[in-house]
Amino acid sequence: MKDTFDIYNDKGNLFIEVINAIKNKEFKIVYQPKFNINSMNIVGVEALIRWEKNNGDIVYPDLFIPQLEINKDIYLIDYFVLENCVMKINQWIKLKIKPIPIAINISKSTIMRREFISKLKYFIEKYDIPEGIFELEITERECFYKDIKNIAKKIKKIKELGVRVSLDDFGSGNSNILAVANIDFDYIKIDKSILDEIGNNKIDNILVGIKNIMDMNKVFVVAEGIETKYQYEKLLNYGYSYAQGYYFSKPITIEQLESKYLLKDS
Repeated sequence: MKDTFDIYNDKGNLFIEVINAIKNKEFKIVYQPKFNINSMNIVGVEALIRWEKNNGDIVYPDLFIPQLEINKDIYLIDYFVLENCVMKINQWIKLKIKPIPIAINISKSTIMRREFISKLKYFIEKYDIPEGIFELEITERECFYKDIKNIAKKIKKIKELGVRVSLDDFGSGNSNILAVANIDFDYIKIDKSILDEIGNNKIDNILVGIKNIMDMNKVFVVAEGIETKYQYEKLLNYGYSYAQGYYFSKPITIEQLESKYLLKDS
């Protein structure tokens, strides 16, 4: 698309484009399964946003998500995905379909918004979401250490609503240990960039060490971005239980998710 870069780096243009895209139902949600790699049972999914314009153009997330985060307008996407996912859980329950946990990516700037807790509480109550079936993933690339006490307080309130919280992209930033030590995460998700180096002795030792430390602190560990049988077998050897990635499943539509994993068990 001509001048796409300029369009999505202009705060005003991007804000208006996103508002219109939501109204025009151009945003789609796909779901990447997470598995227990010992049993190969699905244990949850991560919701991922896709922007498919009505004119046929596709706007890739790495083009608009970072700029929305910089502009602090990412809440537009976060709230859209949040409500759509809790609505889907509610639909499953009403249809007597056993729901699986859905995790959504959420920006630190969204969590720190004044209305966030009340808005989350509203959605949880409106759609009657059971405890432990909905999860927020906060990326580790965002800077925690500058405001870690306030973030910890927010996350405590989130967990009081029965929502699980995970630290995404663990190992990609500079505040790993500080974040885990001060914030009560349910899960950490090890970044793909680390898992791409499986087979390097130092990386392998680090992966074993991370798993052992998190076990001691009662934090579950998910390996993300797994693409090969070699990585999968190494993770099994290191005692890992949870993973996601193209080796197991690419992101799939809601129809594919339901037919393959949900309806057969209902």
